Amino acid sequence: MRNISAHICLIVLALFVTASPGDTTDGDLDPSWVGTGLNWIGASDQIFIGFGVAIQCDNRVLVSGVVNASGEQGAFGIVRFNPDGGSDLTFGGNSVFAFNPATYGAAARDIAVQPDQKIVAVGGMVPFMGGWDVIVLRLLSDGSFDTSFSGDGVVSYDFGEPSRGHALALQNDGKVVVVGSTGSSIAVARLTTGGSFDTTFSGDGMATFAAPSATEMEGWDVALQPDGKIVIVGTAVIGGGEQVAVLRLNTNGSIDTAFHGDGWSTFDFGADSVGHAVVIQPDGRIVVGGSTDASSAMAVARLVTNGNLDASFSGDGKAIFDFLWGGDEGWDVALQGDGKILVAGSATIDGDHLFALVRFQTDGTTDSTFGGYGYVTARYARDAFGYALALQPNDLKILVAGSTDGSTVNEKYMAVTRHIGIEGTIFADGFECGVAGVWSSSVGP
Repeated sequence: MRNISAHICLIVLALFVTASPGDTTDGDLDPSWVGTGLNWIGASDQIFIGFGVAIQCDNRVLVSGVVNASGEQGAFGIVRFNPDGGSDLTFGGNSVFAFNPATYGAAARDIAVQPDQKIVAVGGMVPFMGGWDVIVLRLLSDGSFDTSFSGDGVVSYDFGEPSRGHALALQNDGKVVVVGSTGSSIAVARLTTGGSFDTTFSGDGMATFAAPSATEMEGWDVALQPDGKIVIVGTAVIGGGEQVAVLRLNTNGSIDTAFHGDGWSTFDFGADSVGHAVVIQPDGRIVVGGSTDASSAMAVARLVTNGNLDASFSGDGKAIFDFLWGGDEGWDVALQGDGKILVAGSATIDGDHLFALVRFQTDGTTDSTFGGYGYVTARYARDAFGYALALQPNDLKILVAGSTDGSTVNEKYMAVTRHIGIEGTIFADGFECGVAGVWSSSVGP
């Protein structure tokens, strides 16, 4: 495993270098995004947090999360930004869609855009104190409910105990795979295009899974292979320690025993480790992003198609990146068209929390052409935490969504940064915006 640390002098330089519109390099903040590359939305004494991000074909940006939160209650929220970063006032109410069907609040986690530009989002709601239900919404492009989905645009369910929805993936046939957690297990459901449970998946459209010897499980992200198999990443508590857990299912919801012998691959980075995001390479190899207590660092791993760690990646299939001050987290991962890997999250530098992006070469080394050092950071006025990552297909940009603290403990703002990408490296040949199953985002805590 390669442990890569940022040199302190280089970090300090990176924090204070800004680029003018005519002098930008790969990874720089994009000055065409509200002039600075940094944007946020929120309200005084309320909490807004971005947990997921998706791009529409016209380059408008959708961010899912919590909005209008006051005290312990918030709304399942989606905010849409115009291509220049300004608020899209045609969406929802003044650019914000807010939905709270439960007594004790709700929150959106992941979001995706169908080929017909309908919007699908997943999260959770709290119908009673201590209870959680999964909630899935489908909206029309203008932010109104799609009544062709379950009659009112809303599906909610649980697995017999408190259940959370963390991520979703769109199949090419329009079905929606939803992943989250319930009790001590990973929870998976598949919905038809009309919003009913798909009985061709595990008999009733719902299934739970736990890794061997695991006492606790969290399902955080999902990706689909070209053959329709479902790859899920999360965290397993095994022997008292946290490990990254990767599970592969067949299309019918059964465990794929061709994957690592029992359908599971679990590993760590030398200390407690969590898996937050997953993406599938064109050659079938599986890239996982997350965090590890080893150096309190961002972490990335690559598996071959049979579930074993890929020794051609960093020698043992694992690499970490440490910003040296501790408290670094990796929350999402994306794959460029040239095979390079982006990991997004937050870095702790001299006591401050910043948005952070690290780019790895295909062999697991950091890519020094990205930001000059293999990483970039974005500083807001107060602590900021990145949770979701998306690649913008039409003009080669990189977006990170999350939150930044306000002036009080009861105030947070949904934050979105946009970075420059280099032409010819971000997207593979033949990309067509609107094709299901191509882009996905992950979610925060």
